[in-house]
Amino acid sequence: SVINAKELTLSDPSTARDFVHIFDVLDIILTSLSKIESRDFGEAYNVCTGHQTSLESVAQTLKTEFNFTQVKWSASVAKSWDLSIWVGSTEKTL
Repeated sequence: SVINAKELTLSDPSTARDFVHIFDVLDIILTSLSKIESRDFGEAYNVCTGHQTSLESVAQTLKTEFNFTQVKWSASVAKSWDLSIWVGSTEKTL
């Protein structure tokens, strides 16, 4: 939406996410593959920052950094898993 200067529809300003850069995800996966042991099979690991960011904050960053103000708030795009608190646990990945 930002690149194409099209309206961006988001669910609710208070909805939160724990955003992670794709390069960080790839790094932890590749690093983990070299250290995996059979006792680790079947375990679940969160790849996250441990910090949440609200969609309101995302919209503000888009406005500040890219002068993008075409954000529309609409409950119709909300997902069943949308929460105002969303912080991943880094316990197993640090």
